[in-house]
Amino acid sequence: MVYSDETEKVDFLIMHNFKKKRSCFEFAIRKEHLLVHYEAVFKKSSDKKYLLKMFEHYKKEHEAVSPLTVSFKEFRKSLPDEFYIDQEGNGVFVEGSEIAYFFYKKLSSFERFISAFMSYMLEQYDEIFFEVDDTDKAFEVFEKIIDYKREKSYDTYILELVNPV
Repeated sequence: MVYSDETEKVDFLIMHNFKKKRSCFEFAIRKEHLLVHYEAVFKKSSDKKYLLKMFEHYKKEHEAVSPLTVSFKEFRKSLPDEFYIDQEGNGVFVEGSEIAYFFYKKLSSFERFISAFMSYMLEQYDEIFFEVDDTDKAFEVFEKIIDYKREKSYDTYILELVNPV
């Protein structure tokens, strides 16, 4: 993994047959960055079934580029204790002003949920933080609801074998 503005490293990887497979974008959002302001009902939860939903979402979204290699028990240790859900099957795990993880059932309802949730967080914090991979379908949702200039990404390159066995 390498930042996109580290051009010497990127050029070296490309020259040696590495292909970019994913870009991870870091966001620092303020109220003025939100393009839409939906309302949605969500609540703080402690229901353990959402821990498994997050694990399954993370596993699915990373399978093609960097498959998850830890057990659910180990993954659970990385999740913040505070999480919020809505009735549509969407959720976020938060730690302070950071949306650490999110999951969704349908993108159409996720857009409403995440916009409302970010508005809620921005009532508590001047700025909120999160990351989104361009391989995650939710990336399109964030592009629609946020006006934010991304200057660099954290990219994953994978060696492409010329003559695989």
